Order: sequence, then structure tokens, then C-alpha cells
Amino acid sequence: PRHATETVMPACRGYAAVLLLLVVVYVGNSTCRTIGVILSPEFVTSAQEAAAQLGGTWRITTGTYDYSRIDNVTESIYALCSILASTTDLVGVIGHEWSSVSQIVAPILGAHQVPLISPSATATFLSNAATFPYFARTIPPDSYQGQAMLALLAHFKWARVGILFHDDVYSTGLANEIFTDNTVVVRYSAILHDDNNDYAEEFSALNREGIRIVLLIADSITLSKVLKRGIEAGMVGVSDQVWIVPDSVSTINLFTEEGDNAAKLRKQSLGLLGIAPNTALNSALAGDYKTVYMKDAIKALSIAASGVSGSH
Repeated sequence: PRHATETVMPACRGYAAVLLLLVVVYVGNSTCRTIGVILSPEFVTSAQEAAAQLGGTWRITTGTYDYSRIDNVTESIYALCSILASTTDLVGVIGHEWSSVSQIVAPILGAHQVPLISPSATATFLSNAATFPYFARTIPPDSYQGQAMLALLAHFKWARVGILFHDDVYSTGLANEIFTDNTVVVRYSAILHDDNNDYAEEFSALNREGIRIVLLIADSITLSKVLKRGIEAGMVGVSDQVWIVPDSVSTINLFTEEGDNAAKLRKQSLGLLGIAPNTALNSALAGDYKTVYMKDAIKALSIAASGVSGSH
């Protein structure tokens, strides 16, 4: 799976997604009892925990798929089809983590009038209610994240930057938020492909252009790879280089891994600025997040249930 099981943020987002779906059920006074989940294992576990704490006879079904390939579009569609074929009382589906998969899965469910609620798909285009009427999420779209990056640049008066971004839907969409802003001059940009494990050409170009402010926009796996190589190349963790990273940093385990690179980054994270916190170093946050989510969700459920009862 793309996310490691010990990270805090995925579990909390999984809670939020399930709770939002259950609110929808209460508001709609639905008699359906099955929740489909097409997510990595840690999300499935949090979905089961959330449903259990709220009570009721909820059934969690994950369909049939290979967890190690759930980021694969074909595998995810196969899982979805197996869920649709195995139940007649489907409330909705929790998933997918990735925007690139959600844009394909959402219309399939929409044709059956079944909601898809994602805990982490952030692509801005998914907010188009006309195209994705049955899609919802428990995380802000990338338009907000792009605004946060631009606000950070404006605060420090950094007007000339470099951008390295992965070639997936999430990364290209967020990068476009920066490219289309007229307050920032992008002096160098490069697309990071999956078959690139070196990044020497990109680092060389950044040095050649004298770029000291770099926006690294990528999924958690690519983010870890680039940061590791950047440490080795003397580009990360040094006093004259700033790296700004998106919310995917919240789920990487580079800060807790063994090895010289991880140890160096923990000691020399100078110049590494994240839009979201990395919670892998503090597992105690999990309990706090869950407490907040459950408290707010139970209150929302109570209000929603009262509203439904009062309308009859």
C-alpha cells in the first residue's frame, strides 16, 4: 500500500470519511446497512472502528482485491464491481485515496446513485458537482493547498521559485495552482516520472539556475525518494536551500526510518516547510484526533437524526 500502517493521518481521515457517510445515512433516513471500502488496510481498520463506536448493525465490505495493488486503477474498479455485485443494501463507498482513481470510480457509483466519500483525494476538479454529483471528501481540495503555498511565498517575499512535480493527477493539479498565479515567477520546472530514481539532472539544473526556493509537489513515495536523494546530493537540509512540500508529507515515514539519510533529515530538517504536519513521530496524536472526530461526529449525527424525526 502507498501509506504505511503506523501513520496517524490516514487513520484519522478514514474515521472522518465513515462518520460523514453515516451522517448522510441519518439525514436520508436510509435503511441500507452496508458500507463499501476500497482503501488501504489502515483505512479499513479505522472504518470498522468508527462504525462500531457509533453502534448499529453496520457491515463493512471491501470486495475482492489485492491490497498491494489498490493504487492500481484496474484493481480498484474490480474491487468496486465485486462490492456492487455482493450487496443489495449499499449505503455508500469509502475511497479512494487517490484522485486519479476517484475520477474514474465516482461516475460508476454515481450511475447507481451511490455516494463515494474519499478521505484523501484532493484534486480540485473533483469539486465539480455537475460532473461528480455523488462524490464528497473529508479533506479540502488542492485549491486551498495551493493558496497556502502561495501565501507562504508571499509572506517571505519569495517571488522566484523552482517546481519539481510528479506526473500524477494530484501533483499536476496542485502544480497548476502555482503556474497560473501571476505573483510567482517559475524559473525552472521539471516533471518527475516513476522511472526516475536519480534526480541528478533536476538538482543540477536547480544549482545552475541559482534557485534556492523549490516547491516539491508529489505523492508520498516520490516525495521520500526525492528528499533522500536530495540529502545525498547536499540539496536538502542545508542552510541556503528551502523546500516547500504539500500535504503528502503527512504520511511519509522518512522521519522514522532507520539509516543515515533519515537520521540526517531528522537532525537537519532546516529549510523543509510543509503545508501539513508529519505525524509519524507522534503516535499519541492518533487518540486526540479520533476523540475530536468522534465528539464532533456524534453531535452531528444527533442533530441530523433529530431533524429527520422532526420532519415526520
